[in-house]
Amino acid sequence: MPPPKGAAPPEWGDPNAVRERLGDAVREVEFARDEMLVPALSPEHYRVQLELTIGPIAKAVESLASDPARLREFLSQLASLIEKSLRRNQVQQSYLLIRALAKD
Repeated sequence: MPPPKGAAPPEWGDPNAVRERLGDAVREVEFARDEMLVPALSPEHYRVQLELTIGPIAKAVESLASDPARLREFLSQLASLIEKSLRRNQVQQSYLLIRALAKD
């Protein structure tokens, strides 16, 4: 799938890119990094949950339905990414929390 137009999702994890995008529309921008633990029985279990609940993943699966080989490859790569974050039946996800106040 092509990346979305505008801001690439990984760039929202870069405080400098976020400051640039928000520009003069906000004041008092604060950033905090943290991690979230999501229960998962296996990489496949978590992958299926992503397919059902995350729009871009669901769209990718839907768009590849007519090409079983590419769909298998996509799902295999997704499971491989999940495996790297899975520890003790929990997927560890890092995130950047952004808090900004709109200018008056």
